[in-house]
Amino acid sequence: MTEDAIKQRLAEVGYNMGYGAKRQFASYDIVEKLPFYFTVATFGIGAYALAYDESPLPKWVSLLILVLSFVMSFTNCYMESKSSFIDSGKKIQLLYSQVRNLHLLVDSGNTANILEKIGEVEKEFNEISFHKQVFGSDIYAHYKLFGESQSKWFVDELGLTFFKDMVPASLKKIVVLLILVVLAIFSVPYLRGVLNG
Repeated sequence: MTEDAIKQRLAEVGYNMGYGAKRQFASYDIVEKLPFYFTVATFGIGAYALAYDESPLPKWVSLLILVLSFVMSFTNCYMESKSSFIDSGKKIQLLYSQVRNLHLLVDSGNTANILEKIGEVEKEFNEISFHKQVFGSDIYAHYKLFGESQSKWFVDELGLTFFKDMVPASLKKIVVLLILVVLAIFSVPYLRGVLNG
């Protein structure tokens, strides 16, 4: 296998491990922090509604709070897994560092036993990965991977692009869905006006 092919393979493995570690940390952050933020937000909205008799809050705000509270109930299912997320993330982060170091070895011309080492690291990665993740952790993991960490080495090696590779597909779907919902909300009064008159 050529040095370029080995570096390409290491970049693929590095991306998978970097994303895997960040997904574990993102799941932990969501389970750990989101309930607090939600509580503060709903308390603020409730206090505002209590302070003003003629609260201008529309019904959709109440609906949004209701939906968010429903979603928040699912984070409680992951409370027992919090330590697994952080432990798995730390172990995967160590494996990611090993892959990065192997990539540097190939850059220096040392390719002896690299393929065997890649196989060993991948096997360990698959054994310690915690696969039950929290909704939204993929979006947050992309931010953590590409926005907060040093990912240039595998981004350049793999030729990743912003919109295609760094913006998660689930975020793209959510944005499209939100646009459709907003269009539907604003088109209903217009259609009523057209039909009535």
